Amino acid sequence: MVLGILSIVFFWTMFLDLLLIIPAVLFATLGLAEARRTNAGRGMARAGIICTAFGTIFALSFTVVVVHRINTCDGRYSRNTSSYDSCLRTGS
Repeated sequence: MVLGILSIVFFWTMFLDLLLIIPAVLFATLGLAEARRTNAGRGMARAGIICTAFGTIFALSFTVVVVHRINTCDGRYSRNTSSYDSCLRTGS
């Protein structure tokens, strides 16, 4: 669950978030399997999967927005200009 929460917190880092999402899914899946095998509670494993899913959705959405904004600004302005920087910040 901790890795899932961290994936939500660090969704804006894109690549670092991937390093959190992969082990979070792995450990949550192992936790669910262990809970089924021992008839223990599954709450923490489910919470880990849910937090990881939200972190993944946030990270993918953020990545799509950033890539779209970069592609839009690249088509309009030359890089390393104040207009380009303004376009990246405001999206217009």
